[in-house]
Amino acid sequence: GVTATSGGPYAALCRANPGVAANIAANGAFTLNQSDIQGVSGYNRGNPNLQAEKGRSTTFGVVWTPVSIAPLKRFTFTADYFNIKIADAIVSTPRQFTLESCYNGTNPTFCQFITRRPTASGNNSAGSLQYIDTAVSNSGGLSTEGVDLTAAWNDRVGPGRLSTKVSYTYVKKGYTVPLPGADQDPFAGELGAPKNKALFDISYKWN
Repeated sequence: GVTATSGGPYAALCRANPGVAANIAANGAFTLNQSDIQGVSGYNRGNPNLQAEKGRSTTFGVVWTPVSIAPLKRFTFTADYFNIKIADAIVSTPRQFTLESCYNGTNPTFCQFITRRPTASGNNSAGSLQYIDTAVSNSGGLSTEGVDLTAAWNDRVGPGRLSTKVSYTYVKKGYTVPLPGADQDPFAGELGAPKNKALFDISYKWN
């Protein structure tokens, strides 16, 4: 949507890229097609200057085995609370954070991780994102807090032993801080980091 006359530092930084400028000249405004926006790749870079993490973990829990209650004597129940904080966690800088830091002018050094196509290439438009690289660093921090619950049962059934277990995890909060002083970037509830997760296991053993 940026045009040749759009105001503000964001538009100026966008137009500074030759590919974006060419796209605007051809279309009147920066325009992306479906191929441009359906996926962006990038490299995951290393960092030889990483330091060891230092963190603080707080956990407590209870285990209940109600052997004196006949219907429940084969059960074991557990409940555990966890609160983990790492002040200098090793994290990969999120690609969205890299984009925003570059184009809102807060940290222009992040622009080095962004590669745009200088001209149209195949189905992709000039100025479209080709790569957004990410690198690991000792960030501003990582934190997660939640509860684990389990219920397990096992007993002899026929010639063997049947065991079942239900596990449930609730993540109350979870976030990383991409760089010291940056805002928290929540991850709980995003793809790969569910706020609610349940597992059911069943096994039968004999001989």
